[in-house]
Amino acid sequence: EHWFQKMVGKGFEPEEINFRTVMKACARANDTAGAERWFGEMKQRGMDPGVVGYGILIDACTRSGDMARAREHFEAMREASVVPTMQAFGSLIAGAARQGMLEEAAGYFRAMTASGIDPSILQYNQLLQACARSRPKRPDAAEVIFTRIVRAGLNPTQVTLNTLVNAVGGHVYSKELCRRLDVNIAKVQAAWTDAESQKRTDFVAMQRDVELEKRNKNKNLRRAPKVRR
Repeated sequence: EHWFQKMVGKGFEPEEINFRTVMKACARANDTAGAERWFGEMKQRGMDPGVVGYGILIDACTRSGDMARAREHFEAMREASVVPTMQAFGSLIAGAARQGMLEEAAGYFRAMTASGIDPSILQYNQLLQACARSRPKRPDAAEVIFTRIVRAGLNPTQVTLNTLVNAVGGHVYSKELCRRLDVNIAKVQAAWTDAESQKRTDFVAMQRDVELEKRNKNKNLRRAPKVRR
């Protein structure tokens, strides 16, 4: 917000992308009021928030745990004839899942698929999370969801298996379920290990490139001829 205000103070006219950037920052800080304020400011200036703006606003609400406000903005989005994307549906599913609201999460999941959006493993994992966080837990629903994951041809991840264990109440039943559905646990774990190793390799390479760029800049500064006055 500081840089936004500084930009406006210097006479620059903010664009939609500037408002969305500030809204994203508010969302990450769990500042729902801030995101709503900038969303309102955007509309007052005659700008169309569009599907991205509404998506960020809904995400801000779900991150802070305010599902009631998220629902209100989702309905406002539809009333404005803005077609929800996976981002909007995903935020609602994730928000409901974090609070163990399985039926609500499943409702948004069904609405998403009905709109023609194919769910990814992420949305299925969130449904499993809703099962694990429900009180009481919902191992029955978790079994149905995991079965659908496999039959849909999606590859369970390590997150899927960990969440399944939590949802069904232990490793014994989850391993039996994997056996029945022919899910190779060792293969999933190996894929996760490889992915994490690649992330670390990429991060180290990125740090090395940044450090090399800094050194090259410093060399160029030292070599730059002095300007005589």
